[in-house]
Amino acid sequence: MPAMRADAPAKAGVRLLPTSRTAALAGAALLFLSAMSDGTPAATYPDVRHATFHQLIFANDDVAILNNHYPPGGDSDYHQHSHDLFAVAITPSFASIGQPGQAMSEPRQQPAGLVSFGAIDAPIVHRVINRSDQPAQFIAIEIRRPAPMAGLVSERGAGYRLVTDNDRLRAWRILLEPGQALPAFTQRANGVRVVVRGGLLVTQRPGIADQTLALASGDAAFQQAGETRALRNVGTTTIEFVELELK
Repeated sequence: MPAMRADAPAKAGVRLLPTSRTAALAGAALLFLSAMSDGTPAATYPDVRHATFHQLIFANDDVAILNNHYPPGGDSDYHQHSHDLFAVAITPSFASIGQPGQAMSEPRQQPAGLVSFGAIDAPIVHRVINRSDQPAQFIAIEIRRPAPMAGLVSERGAGYRLVTDNDRLRAWRILLEPGQALPAFTQRANGVRVVVRGGLLVTQRPGIADQTLALASGDAAFQQAGETRALRNVGTTTIEFVELELK
């Protein structure tokens, strides 16, 4: 996908860097980062890793991966973000956001599969409420590296659709129909995979036996640099996931 700028206005402490799925989705990007602190010291609010309905599932020096799973009516309460953030919507959502001392926004619809990125220049505070009668889930990835390390990332071929490319990361969307395969490539930088729609995926690596995984929506995994792999959908459903590499 060509890079686009989300049309939500930037607030204090956050810069909206290019990201997109299609033109229709770009306007909905960064719902969860579009309402920020009004100046109240962020230190008085819990870090996002301790926010309600936010579960930390992995962390190292590069990233922290959070599974944000809201029940119907779920309210995160106010919490702060201190690191650049990349997010993938796993389900559709209908949510409102707010900042301390201000009314909550009107609910806004987000489709499943939407990706978004916010560059956090200073700690920001907000709150999210799921206004739907259905659960809402998204995977959030904090970029813990203090600055880009000028590392090389992959140049991937057909079947890997570019969704984000900025000074912090490069990300692709992968859609695999039943029976479809992608040729081998070598991942050049550490990164993360987030599954939007699951299925049976075979990974082929040189010199070792093929590995079959039963991927599920909302799965997320850290991926080390240096691996060469080819992929094949051996199931009966379309598989969709997003992979990123850090710069």
